[in-house]
Amino acid sequence: MSKQTAFLANSIWQTNRIDSDAGSEYKYSWLFAVFWNMLTWVAIVLGGDNILKAFEENSVFYFFALFPVIGVWLVYRAITQTLAWKKFGTTPLVMEPFPGHLGGSVGGYVDVPVAYDLNHQVKVSLSCMHYYWKKTGSDHTKTADAVWQDSSIIRPEPAINKTRIRFTFNPTAELPESQPDGTDTYAWEVHIYFPLVGHDFDRKFVIPVIKATEQDIASASRFTKISLENGSRIVKPGKTKIPQITRSASSTVFHYPQLRNKGLGIGLIIVGLLLGVFSWFMQQQFSDFMPITSLLMFGMIAIVTTALTSFGLYSLFHSISAEVSPAGIKIKHKLFGFNFGGKIDAASIADIVTHKSASTSGGKSTRVWYGLKVIDKNGMKSDVGDSLEGSSYAESIRQKMIENLGAGWSATDYPKKTKDIKKRELPYIVTLFGKTTSLIFPFAMLYDIRDTLFNLFQHIQALLV
Repeated sequence: MSKQTAFLANSIWQTNRIDSDAGSEYKYSWLFAVFWNMLTWVAIVLGGDNILKAFEENSVFYFFALFPVIGVWLVYRAITQTLAWKKFGTTPLVMEPFPGHLGGSVGGYVDVPVAYDLNHQVKVSLSCMHYYWKKTGSDHTKTADAVWQDSSIIRPEPAINKTRIRFTFNPTAELPESQPDGTDTYAWEVHIYFPLVGHDFDRKFVIPVIKATEQDIASASRFTKISLENGSRIVKPGKTKIPQITRSASSTVFHYPQLRNKGLGIGLIIVGLLLGVFSWFMQQQFSDFMPITSLLMFGMIAIVTTALTSFGLYSLFHSISAEVSPAGIKIKHKLFGFNFGGKIDAASIADIVTHKSASTSGGKSTRVWYGLKVIDKNGMKSDVGDSLEGSSYAESIRQKMIENLGAGWSATDYPKKTKDIKKRELPYIVTLFGKTTSLIFPFAMLYDIRDTLFNLFQHIQALLV
């Protein structure tokens, strides 16, 4: 059985018309909202005065006052998803070619049932997601990791009584193809976000993508013209796009300013501070009857808080400048007024490569940022860029840097370390810390409740005598 035939065996991939999960999503949202609110209000009604007494005795229970608020938000979310479904209906994605081709093109279009407007802009992203089960101690949790992503802001085109969103991406042949469901799988997902008055069109489609042969790519050549035409509909980055590029007669400077990651930096600092306050509050509440355990918990969270806050500050106030010329690349990092960096001669540069530097996931959307590294002929790497959203945009900045090295420069081989994208092992010191912590906490808890255990054993012994 060929790969394409195997993919077509999947019931949702019988044709090139791919449905999103929006139809079932709003139903599950209602189910969860009803379940959450039912449990919350049953507990409030049955608890009555006991809940109020618990609040008076220990202020930590005020945390549970958020449960009804969460319930209201869940109902609101279910209502908005239902109204969006009623407005847009199924609205399938039509793939062209089908399946998508690694080393070729992955594209298609969606006809949204709204009137066309020349000012409309749509964000479309294609992501390769790795889903696998991760073991932490004795627990197994399902983990999602974005392996690759590209995104574009597109101007849609008119269709009959509708607005057509057409897109095309060109993932490289080295990426993993779609795989059947299992404990370790790869999935290709298209996310389309179309802001509109009232309810936005916000859908995710899971699509089949295979490793393309030359014959596959040749058979899809009829879509090449459409892809080229669609390229003219991509909205070009504005002047504020990272990096800030300044050209002179002899060189070009690629500047990545401070505060370019405001959302990430501020978010990390807020989370770190909230964790710190929460851990201090919990330590005060539990220090009387579990002093060692609460102190250990406070210390462990303090380490996490310090790391999150430090990285948040670094994300906010770290800047990079790379001055590229035929002579080489001058790199300048600046952090809290301190400058550091260096220069790499053009003759010593082996290549400039892109790499995934960060990713976030929330709801249907996934965002991946790429960085740039210059590699010398000994295999040493230096950062020359970050915060580049999407693979193709990062590659375009890489090409601009290469152009400024001059026509006489060309990439050469360098020592490489093999890396399996399926295995992402944590550093040994992190693993050791986790194992040590998992051993210390049980002993600390046993020590804290030693008197209670002793009294319990005495009581059991008295019953047996």
